[in-house]
Amino acid sequence: YSDNQPAVTIQVYQGERTMTSDNMLLGRFNLNGIPPMPRGVPQIEVTFEIDADSIVRVKAKETSSGKEESITITNDTDRLSSDDIERMVAEAEAHKAEDEARRGRVEARNKLESFAFQVRNSAREDDVKAKLGADAEAVERAAGEALEWLDANEGADADAFEERRQQLEAVVAPVFSKMAGGGGGMPGSEPVGATPPAGEAHTGPVVEEVD
Repeated sequence: YSDNQPAVTIQVYQGERTMTSDNMLLGRFNLNGIPPMPRGVPQIEVTFEIDADSIVRVKAKETSSGKEESITITNDTDRLSSDDIERMVAEAEAHKAEDEARRGRVEARNKLESFAFQVRNSAREDDVKAKLGADAEAVERAAGEALEWLDANEGADADAFEERRQQLEAVVAPVFSKMAGGGGGMPGSEPVGATPPAGEAHTGPVVEEVD
């Protein structure tokens, strides 16, 4: 992903495993026409509908522009047989511990990346720079260093990603807290270091970004 990225590819999988590479690809489509924005800013909503005939409709929408695309996957599309599903359920159970570890690593990596881009983008906003003064440059530099570390340590484990995120948080949290009058949050976002509310944990397959 990159700044001002004009499109994103949505891929639809069937299967029981955590990682998409272990599941069956049913279809893909592109959501084009995304307005120019810094990396990490566009918000894409993806919805799934399955009817009584097992026809799957997937829609992706970019929230700021309302631009949307969709795909319909019918029973004519290659789908898993009942034997395939039974086999994959058994494989999922056999690899449960391994899959959970892989999920944890990918989610920790994504959490660091998302946080670093959130910090960087906030530090570049004119109103934030006016409030932070000289601290804005230090905050942006800290976020940049975290992203450089991420690029150089893609093979790190979940603990290393989380430790690096906490290091970045330790640098920027006091700055944004001071700006917010002790509220501890970045503009237009949850408080720094906040965790998602209960019930919002991600439970679907994890897509691991590869070059």
